[in-house]
Amino acid sequence: MHGKDAIVEEILEWRPHDCITRRMQIFDTGLNLTATHLLSGGTHVEVRIAKPPANDMELFTQIAPMMQQSFQASGETLVKMLNQEAERSRVGRPTEPELPVSVGRFAAQPLIQRH
Repeated sequence: MHGKDAIVEEILEWRPHDCITRRMQIFDTGLNLTATHLLSGGTHVEVRIAKPPANDMELFTQIAPMMQQSFQASGETLVKMLNQEAERSRVGRPTEPELPVSVGRFAAQPLIQRH
């Protein structure tokens, strides 16, 4: 994205499968936030945003609801995409053939008669 709605990000720490920490310059406001995304190794992602300096707190409180909506929408989009991909993989996977039901599963007499 370009222009006044751009968010410039700088990666401060990146540990694949554990976390990513980044500094974000929010739009053309001059507000810089530091956020850490903690990954559980499963399906849980936790986002922690550092408290901004006191002189930026008023601006942060104005922007926070919009950021929360953006995070919520991104999460919902991700869930939708993952569900679609899971459905595609189920549809494309060959089905296993039905196995005949075993009648008299355990032999009551020898199968081969020996003389």
